[in-house]
Amino acid sequence: MELEITQKIEWMNVYTVSESDGFWVPEDILGEVRTYSEDRVALALGIPRDQVTLVQGGLSGYGVRLAKQDYQRDENDWQFYDTAREAAQGAFELQTADLFEEPVDWLVVDLEHSTTGLKEAEDLIRTVDLKGGVPLVRVASNDPVQIKHVMDAGAHGVVVPMVGTAEDAKRAVDAVRYPPAGKRGVGLARAHRYGPGFEEYAARINDEAVVIVQIEHVDAVRNAEAILAVDGVDGSMIGPYDLSASLGMPGNLDAPEVVAEVDRYLAASLAAGKPAGYHVVHPDHRLVAERIAQGYTFLAFGTDFLFLGNACREQMEMLTDARADR
Repeated sequence: MELEITQKIEWMNVYTVSESDGFWVPEDILGEVRTYSEDRVALALGIPRDQVTLVQGGLSGYGVRLAKQDYQRDENDWQFYDTAREAAQGAFELQTADLFEEPVDWLVVDLEHSTTGLKEAEDLIRTVDLKGGVPLVRVASNDPVQIKHVMDAGAHGVVVPMVGTAEDAKRAVDAVRYPPAGKRGVGLARAHRYGPGFEEYAARINDEAVVIVQIEHVDAVRNAEAILAVDGVDGSMIGPYDLSASLGMPGNLDAPEVVAEVDRYLAASLAAGKPAGYHVVHPDHRLVAERIAQGYTFLAFGTDFLFLGNACREQMEMLTDARADR
């Protein structure tokens, strides 16, 4: 059907359409939108799924019609759409959202041991958030600026590597919390709905934000009691690989010295009454069950590339066996 354009709001690059009483978003914003599902469009724009309908019209072939009832309260609300162009370009391809069709409690976006940048991290945070998951970010270091960036992007909390002292832990907490409880700088971004949601966000984030510290060095294990006593530290995670390296035996997780330090960490966590964490790197549910039995309650399970690699190898082995049987 041909849609009659009744108004163009230049600064938004969004068209009001009389037929649908909604908005026409030109194809140059969303790219090849016809090839994507309405779910992906909703994720890209950060709006509820039931507010999106793919339509065809005379302006540029295909576009997206957005119901307007929840998005026309005042001019500030329109600022959200200023990000639509960038969001749409990359978010369609994110498959992370599909994980939350399964019972995943939270997901960590890793900035420490990956080449993921802040823009990619924001897209992943948005995707996880809109699917009802809990997006956490492991930052590259205990850097208040990077922590501020990921929290402003909408992360529900951070995992902070190489925390070795109570002072390190306090630095991480301060970077997450607004004054007077912390030292986080104040600005407007996705977490604040680009302005209109700031007061609501600021009123709750100091209490709701999650701060997980990683205890990854033998000296940090010895300081675990003091680290876990810091107000605002919600839990911790042992870093067995770095711990083994600090003991001069990198990767030897079964060495008695490494096992003894891991046990020392677990005891300190249980005594502090805070969740003890462990990253079961290799995707084997039996290893997770073992850690649960030991008392760990904050468990990271695998990585995306290990899950993918294991599945690929398994299927290729099956194909190789099938070919050998011919």
